[in-house]
Amino acid sequence: MDGISVHQSRENMGYKLAARIMKMLTPSQLEAIDVVMPIPETSNTTAPCVAARLNKPYRQGFIKSRYVFRTFIMPGQKARQKGVRRKLNAMQPQFADKNVLLVDDSIVRGTTSREIVILAKEAGARRVFFASAAPRIRHAHIYGIDLASPSELLAHNRTDDEIAAHIGAEKVIFQELDDLIDACRQAQAAPHGHCIKESQQFEVGVFNGNYITPVPQGYFAHLERIRGESKKIKVIESAREAVAAGVAKKDELRMATNGAEVTDDGEIVPSNRSKADTSSTVNGDHLPLLKGKRRRSIEEEDEKPKRVMDISMHNQHDFEAED
Repeated sequence: MDGISVHQSRENMGYKLAARIMKMLTPSQLEAIDVVMPIPETSNTTAPCVAARLNKPYRQGFIKSRYVFRTFIMPGQKARQKGVRRKLNAMQPQFADKNVLLVDDSIVRGTTSREIVILAKEAGARRVFFASAAPRIRHAHIYGIDLASPSELLAHNRTDDEIAAHIGAEKVIFQELDDLIDACRQAQAAPHGHCIKESQQFEVGVFNGNYITPVPQGYFAHLERIRGESKKIKVIESAREAVAAGVAKKDELRMATNGAEVTDDGEIVPSNRSKADTSSTVNGDHLPLLKGKRRRSIEEEDEKPKRVMDISMHNQHDFEAED
């Protein structure tokens, strides 16, 4: 890609990450590691290099389903958590009674990382160390994929110890940005086999907040409002469903009746418009309008059909003349 071998870059990242691991872990922690495992599939190239440099066994511990969408860009936290479980299965014999070093390509929101650590422990791992081949992602990406709001990024305003506690790992180790850049530059093709270290520039704004192009003043606040507006409808619908089920909390009740607003930080809060009488909505007796149509009552939702038929066993046209 742009004259750089992606495969070689990932191998270089592994060797540099291993050096970082040896620097960050204590001798006793390094000695305790029994096996190095990748989080498939992006780190399948990086993890063996980490294992080789650390002189530790390398094993594949997870089976990945290729039919699950990328979890870190799934809409909603619950969807991402369920997606990890559907995507990865831990092979218990590989984890049983072992201290495991897991290697992933990056940590974004931390949802995937936390679920993976849980999977490893459920499979029998005693201790879990977690290493990221990418540096800490602390800032928004403004040129392509919408990773997350900065407040949703796990490394945003958190220390490494806080990140480790959040995902349930004993220790978290991140690649340094300078090492990542060097790993890519060293994989750059050049005449006579010499790497050109200073000729290639990289967009690293998600890591350090320094973007390769100027960012207009107020642009990030604008992004936060756009994200909030896109989520607002879903939040209101969820609040109305909670009201209908009789389990709405105070804020959900206010959102269901008065709507919601997006703050300058992109947070969704109940609207400050004049409040309607909400006493009858608590148990779902009153259902507000949803998408221009009044929802059916709970009684109608539970009403049994007059006829039940397995359409796979009959020709539906045979019954058209019946009342």
